[in-house]
Amino acid sequence: MAAAHLAKERDRFPGGVFYVDLCGQEAEPLSDSRAFGVLLNYLGLHDLELPEEPAARRGHYQSLMRQRPGAALVLLDNAAHVHGVEQLLPADDRHRMLVTTRGSCDGLDAHGLVLGVLPDKVRVELLTALICMGDPTESRPDREPEALHQLAEMCGGVPGRIRQAAVRLRQNRAMPIAACLASLCEQRVADDWLLPPGPAMGRLGDRGAVPPTGPGP
Repeated sequence: MAAAHLAKERDRFPGGVFYVDLCGQEAEPLSDSRAFGVLLNYLGLHDLELPEEPAARRGHYQSLMRQRPGAALVLLDNAAHVHGVEQLLPADDRHRMLVTTRGSCDGLDAHGLVLGVLPDKVRVELLTALICMGDPTESRPDREPEALHQLAEMCGGVPGRIRQAAVRLRQNRAMPIAACLASLCEQRVADDWLLPPGPAMGRLGDRGAVPPTGPGP
């Protein structure tokens, strides 16, 4: 993710950077058809202009990507598995795709990079920052440090899980962190909310390799 942001800042993708959350850890991951819809929205089509058939959406997507003024980056976050994302791979060789998943890149023409989980201090700092984001008066992390640390530990050092917990707390400003923790403990038993850590980030094939972010020769 950081490499993608840095590449964008250095204007390595003049054709644009397009982000899609595939919701791979949700009960209903984003379908290919809906993912194409998100990408087509980025590319200028309104919802009422989107074709119904996934094949037609894919055709529009590939056509519009070929018309981009320069190389573009398609960033697919939180894929349930990487095999389905091949449908979203731009046919134009100028473009790149970056995929994050907790699955494996085995069997794909991809460069895989396995990432570790966040260390304890960083996960607490990230959770605090996300809870307080947009509200300078937010005081729950200061008032409930023990519950905050337990919640960060429960998220297993996985940024996506930390973000989900923070969103739940931001959506209910009256909810104590301890209450959120108890609720997620119940949900963890009910639907396996937490999965073993081990996110991976794959770059699909030569067309999916992100250019080096260091200085050029």
